[in-house]
Amino acid sequence: MNNSIAFIFCYARSGGTFLNRFLSNIDSLVVLSEVHPIHNKKGGIYSVKEQAKEWYGIDVKSEDYLEQIKEVKRWCDENNKHLVIRDWSYIDFTKSYLNNNKPIYQSTNLLLLEKCFNVNKIAFIRDAIDICLSQNLKPSDFSFDYLQFTQYIVKNNIKFFKYESFRDNPLDVYNKIALELKIPLLNSLKADMFASQNVVGDLNLSRGNVSTDVVKLKRRYASKNLQKLINDDKYLNNANKLFGYSSIYESIDSEVFREFIIFKIRKIISKSYKIIKKLKNVFH
Repeated sequence: MNNSIAFIFCYARSGGTFLNRFLSNIDSLVVLSEVHPIHNKKGGIYSVKEQAKEWYGIDVKSEDYLEQIKEVKRWCDENNKHLVIRDWSYIDFTKSYLNNNKPIYQSTNLLLLEKCFNVNKIAFIRDAIDICLSQNLKPSDFSFDYLQFTQYIVKNNIKFFKYESFRDNPLDVYNKIALELKIPLLNSLKADMFASQNVVGDLNLSRGNVSTDVVKLKRRYASKNLQKLINDDKYLNNANKLFGYSSIYESIDSEVFREFIIFKIRKIISKSYKIIKKLKNVFH
């Protein structure tokens, strides 16, 4: 039995859902999406058991996270598939109710999996400024935790690949990722390569989720005051330097205020429609 599995670090709002949709369209891969020992306890589609059954028809018997991974890996070996795990790195590197606001700043998942498997790993990353803006956070509420993530990746010599490069040239960057993860290369892309629904992550209305095509977006709008907070935040700046990004908000084209407002209105309309739909279902 081949004891290797592929493992992808990905921080929240770093393009992980985008990459996941792509990977889930490759027939030779079984992709578990944002699975994590803590998240697994939530059950449902967040669990290894449910994803394996719902997306791949794999019946997982165990209730233990690591044993579930072993079961899926055995199925992959028997069916000539490659197992890819997309980590939910957010749990280990960000204060939240899931970790009692005490992140350990190292990978729980990797520590566990490396006891049983040869783990081929990469990190899929994005410009910290865009992550911060996408999460609607002040830099001071975001940057320290994110810096711990970047330092962990660099300190452990984990090769990283940029969301922006993958967005611009998905086939080329995928094949470079595949060489690191030891999964099959691709000669060409299928139609609707980013349309798979076998994914957990940011599935709500966002600027990138309005299309199944590859869309290059401008940087989110930020007020002059927020731009200054971004440019002056030392933790955010250090994180971007470690990953080879500029630490200046104005370094790439950004939305104007009008574009920002139009999207906000669309989001409000979308949420209102969902609420109305739920109410109709309740009263019918």
